[in-house]
Amino acid sequence: MKIKTYTALPFEEGKTYKTKFATGDFFILKKIVWVKRHGEMFIDRFEGLYEHKQDLGICPLGPDRLIPDMVETGEQEVCSNCGHPI
Repeated sequence: MKIKTYTALPFEEGKTYKTKFATGDFFILKKIVWVKRHGEMFIDRFEGLYEHKQDLGICPLGPDRLIPDMVETGEQEVCSNCGHPI
């Protein structure tokens, strides 16, 4: 049995993303704040607006709280019984 595989696209300022909260709010990404750790750049936080709550103003949000856009990268063969890759 084959399943489709996906890769997450990088976040882009100005785009709207769905949050991982149970409410499923949409977040308009205004700024990506980067930090350098151990010689590499990592996303520290996002700053932006909640789509239907813009009166709150600019809010910070952790990088693990947004669902990135995904692109299909291919297919992978998996076991039809357990779902593990073959």
